[in-house]
Amino acid sequence: GLLARAMSGYSWYASKGPADRAYAAQSAVSILASAIIGALYAEALGQLPATLEARHFETTPTHTLGISINIGLCVYEIVLYVAHGKPVQFWAHHVLSLCALGSGVVTGHMCQLLAWEGLVELTNIPLCTVTLMQNVPRLKASGAYVVAGASLWLAFLALRVVSLGW
Repeated sequence: GLLARAMSGYSWYASKGPADRAYAAQSAVSILASAIIGALYAEALGQLPATLEARHFETTPTHTLGISINIGLCVYEIVLYVAHGKPVQFWAHHVLSLCALGSGVVTGHMCQLLAWEGLVELTNIPLCTVTLMQNVPRLKASGAYVVAGASLWLAFLALRVVSLGW
């Protein structure tokens, strides 16, 4: 596709096998998709009244769009991982996510909670950046790699440990 053609000029990309090229392309796609999903979820969190009933039983088009894109990303990653023979521990959580996200879209319930939990998708931005940079020796040795790694650690701590633990 277009992304593969754009990346084919990079020697590290061209020298990799099909699975590694697919994972590199997946990282690039995931950076963009995660930014969109995170922005939609952040916007959705402010759209409902802060009542218990609204949090459990109401939804907005922004919730539905964020959840729908998240579902698409889950399906994309499951297909990619299964097609390239990744073990089940790499994609099983995506199947569970599909069940939770799908129930939110179908019933319209718990969408506020799904949006809050969905903010963890923002950790994929530094994760995929680190993953891509690991393939390019000059980038891996740069200060940008350290910044990306620190961003991953901070995002993980803020969005997965503190936020979801709260």
